[in-house]
Amino acid sequence: MRTLYLDCGMGAAGDMIAAALYELLDDKDAFISKMNAIGLPGVRFAVEPSVKCGIVGTHFSVLVDGQEEEVHDHHHEHHHDHDNAHAHDHDHDHDHHHEHEHEHEHEHEHHHHHHHHDDEGEAEEYGIGTFVYYQRRPLDLNKFDYMVARKWPKSIIRAKGLCYFAHETDKCYLFEQAGVQKSLRDAGLWFATMPEDQLAEMMKRDKNLRRDWDEKYGDRMNKIVFIGQHLDKEEITSLMDDCLSDQDLS
Repeated sequence: MRTLYLDCGMGAAGDMIAAALYELLDDKDAFISKMNAIGLPGVRFAVEPSVKCGIVGTHFSVLVDGQEEEVHDHHHEHHHDHDNAHAHDHDHDHDHHHEHEHEHEHEHEHHHHHHHHDDEGEAEEYGIGTFVYYQRRPLDLNKFDYMVARKWPKSIIRAKGLCYFAHETDKCYLFEQAGVQKSLRDAGLWFATMPEDQLAEMMKRDKNLRRDWDEKYGDRMNKIVFIGQHLDKEEITSLMDDCLSDQDLS
């Protein structure tokens, strides 16, 4: 028997590990077929060759309702002359590993509606399901922090999405949870904060931005996808709604 040792002291991306392990398989097509036969609602696994910096590899992707989980057409990297843009730390030291880190790319998920499928296969047997929470009002950071630390439902296996908070409505955050690990990362500024001329040009080019746009909130939103076993959607909605701030955008 051979032992494969992974040193993940600095962290590891799930898609990269999956792609590396995929390359070790003898029957790769059969593996992908079995993964897709699990029947997670709206979820499909795919692989394709990838070349970056002259290095040939494999890209392993998870598609949710036809959209890849992390790779999207536009990244929010427009630069402002604000003195404090992307400069302040937002770290919390909690026992529940709620880490706040910083990234400077804005990754959007642009489907507001979750589509259920009749053929759920093994997912139905084991009660695995997905649920998308969507709200345009800002969250209260303290309420959200407490809920994640103290009230997080054990039925949730994985969660990921965008959110923002009333005390800094220009900032977009990426929330992720996998098991006991939870993180909230600075994902940059919302497009709504762009100068009007740049925003107008962006709106012309990006149909997804036009679709997401709200006259009051711009592209600001709280949209988190939950995956778990026997999810109580009403409970999750209630917990998230309780985290909404009393202070709305004017």
